[in-house]
Amino acid sequence: MILILSVLEIRYGLNNENVSPELLDAIFESCINFHENLTVEDLKNCFNHAKIEKKQFQKITLDEFLEPIRAYIQVKQVARQAIIDLQNENEKEQNEKQKEIDFYNQARELYKESLKGGEWLGDMFQARVIARGFWDALYLDEREGLKMIATDEVNELKIKAIDNALILVYDPKFYLAHEVIKYSVRQQKKFIEL
Repeated sequence: MILILSVLEIRYGLNNENVSPELLDAIFESCINFHENLTVEDLKNCFNHAKIEKKQFQKITLDEFLEPIRAYIQVKQVARQAIIDLQNENEKEQNEKQKEIDFYNQARELYKESLKGGEWLGDMFQARVIARGFWDALYLDEREGLKMIATDEVNELKIKAIDNALILVYDPKFYLAHEVIKYSVRQQKKFIEL
C-alpha cells in the first residue's frame, strides 16, 4: 500500500489525502489478482520505465494506474518466453550433438568388433562417420580402386532405381565410405581416430 501511495504521489502528482480509499483498495486488489506474480521490485520497475502523462485537475482511474503494470507484465512474459525458446533450442542442439557423438562411438565400436570376424558388420551410414581417417591412410592406387567399385555400385543402383521406385540412391560418398571401411576391415587396419 505504501508503494502504491508513493507511486501515486511521485509519478501522478497526487497528494495522499486526495486519493480515495476505494481507488487504493481497487489498485491493491488488482495487483494481487494479476495472473503474473508481481514482486515489489516488479512494481517499482514498471513505473520507473513507464512514461506517465500527468493530467492536471483530473483524478486518476484504475485503468490508468494499471496500464504501466500491464505493459510491464507483457514485456516480462515475452522475455520469459524468449528465454524458454533459447533454452529449448540449446537443449535441442546439445541433444543433436550427443546423438552424433553416440552414433560415431557406436560405429567405432562396430568397426572394432568387425575386425574380429574380418568382415564389416555395419552399414554405409556408420561407415561414413568413421571413414575419413582410413581414406587418408590409403595409397593412391587403393583409393582409385575403391572409387571404381563405389562408382560401379552407384551406377548399377541408378539403373535399378529407374524400374523400382523403392530403390534409393544416396550420395556417392556413402558408397565410397562403405567400400573404404569394408576394405580396411579385410586388411585388419586398426581404428584410425580423427
